[in-house]
Amino acid sequence: MELMASLGEMELMASLGKMKLKANLGQMELKASLGEMELKASLGEMVLMASLGEMELMASLGEMELKASLGEMVLMSSLGEMVLSAGLGEMELKASLGEMELMASLGEMLLMASQGEME
Repeated sequence: MELMASLGEMELMASLGKMKLKANLGQMELKASLGEMELKASLGEMVLMASLGEMELMASLGEMELKASLGEMVLMSSLGEMVLSAGLGEMELKASLGEMELMASLGEMLLMASQGEME
């Protein structure tokens, strides 16, 4: 498992198994890929793209809320508050760019980074 946070470039990156979740405040771009699923949200061009067989995609540009669920995986992003949350089985991944908080729990493991402080 890999969890990375860079306050300088405002980039959050997390990789758990085959799931990759990336958020970049500079370009206001949210990207998530799991297996063959690709989910992209760009505030600049107001474009929401998703491609997957049985994936459910809900998008509300008013509140800028994007939600996708596949099997037991749930991916939810709210661009207004810049919150990314993903849950897969017992794995939980959460990133909040506003407070710069990263939380990932896998089994008994818990990683937390808040505004440069590591606990």
